[in-house]
Amino acid sequence: YTLSLHDALPICGLPREERLELICCQLGGQRGAAGGPALCAFVSADAHYSYLKASRIMGLGDENLVAVPVDRDGRVRGPALKACMDAAREAGKTPFFVGSTAGTTVRGSFDDLNEVQDVVDGCVEPVWHHVDGSWGGAALWSKELKDTWLAGVDRADSLAVNPHKLLNAA
Repeated sequence: YTLSLHDALPICGLPREERLELICCQLGGQRGAAGGPALCAFVSADAHYSYLKASRIMGLGDENLVAVPVDRDGRVRGPALKACMDAAREAGKTPFFVGSTAGTTVRGSFDDLNEVQDVVDGCVEPVWHHVDGSWGGAALWSKELKDTWLAGVDRADSLAVNPHKLLNAA
């Protein structure tokens, strides 16, 4: 399930709800994706395959789902994300979504959520920051782990959590 982490997160001086309306209405509008700008989303190169599946289903396409390179520990860092977003803008695309990972399925890596959010906060476009905590999001219930593994998660727009995965339950 998805949790809203706070009532408002100013980006471009707007509360979260108004940014969501901008993303849904002004970037896509009544004409749909075909009538608006070329939107693109950004996820870790090690992100779960469901992001690619979702980009295909919603008509975004493979080329508009940008795989951000990870560091040697498997984490997305701010400079790599910013470089990918700048390259997309130069190609005429409009960033609208960043999906961070809190516990990749292969390595168990956690993206640097504060660095990622700093990049999102610096965007001129209304960009939604989602944290995929399906594997590691249950760390929220541990003060020690939340403050290390999930530092900055409170700044994101949304978070998905599947606690049963860390409990080793089906």
